[in-house]
Amino acid sequence: MFYNEKVNLAGGFQSEFSFLFSAGTERALERSFAPTGLLADSSLPGADGIAFIIAGGLPTEFSGDGGGIGYSGISNAIAIEIDLWGNDEYNDPNGNHLAVQIPDKKGVLKTKHTDETTVYMNKDIITILSDSTQNYTCRVEYQNHNLKIYLNESDKPSNLLVELTDFPLEQYITLDKGSNGYVGLTSSTGIAAEYHDITHWDLCTLREPQLINSVLSEKSSEISVYPNPMEDMLSIDLPVATSEELKIVITDYLGREVYKLNLSTLLSGVYNISVIEGKNNIYTSKVVKR
Repeated sequence: MFYNEKVNLAGGFQSEFSFLFSAGTERALERSFAPTGLLADSSLPGADGIAFIIAGGLPTEFSGDGGGIGYSGISNAIAIEIDLWGNDEYNDPNGNHLAVQIPDKKGVLKTKHTDETTVYMNKDIITILSDSTQNYTCRVEYQNHNLKIYLNESDKPSNLLVELTDFPLEQYITLDKGSNGYVGLTSSTGIAAEYHDITHWDLCTLREPQLINSVLSEKSSEISVYPNPMEDMLSIDLPVATSEELKIVITDYLGREVYKLNLSTLLSGVYNISVIEGKNNIYTSKVVKR
């Protein structure tokens, strides 16, 4: 599942998705069960997992086997995998881990973990269950060549799992015009299986409004917007009073300007609100449209 439009990835973005796994099966061929209820490879029932993909082009080929998590074989892409099945042949550390995979020397993504293709591995993440009892949330933030990944139970505070500094996307994949690409989600099952439900997904690019012949001042800060979520009315409070001319800019997750007098006609989603004061100050916030 991919957004079908290119977005400015190099300029920065934030994407958050929530997922629910259910009906995990225990069919594991000759694998035996340990007394703890874990499979012999430390996997819980259910497989194989889910991945967030950052791609230079819209993928057309996807892996057909469970261990590929849907992304193995994709060219010109980066994968953040949440893998719930320990495959010895892929050098998986266990059946409950998160890894960041980059293309091999041929420019192709693989799920096998090697020094060449795995830039981050965490085998001690929270336990992901496939019994439909818990929603989980993963947030991916990228800005100024820094990649942050959060993973937590959806009803718990955000948990920063890793921050990869000096991680320019363009070093690993080729982006259109040096900045544009696609994001998406892939998943798969194999001998052991489970349902993968995406219960929420949003994407916000971090493009700033273009101000001609001006520099943002140090007074730039967030504004207060309410109600949030909104339906057809929105109030905006600036942190200070001003007599300067104000310009309001509303952009969607693709960075497109969508400001309308009648907000009820906006599609449901997350929007960036920018209030430009004169030539030097900008105030920003985000708002959810029901």
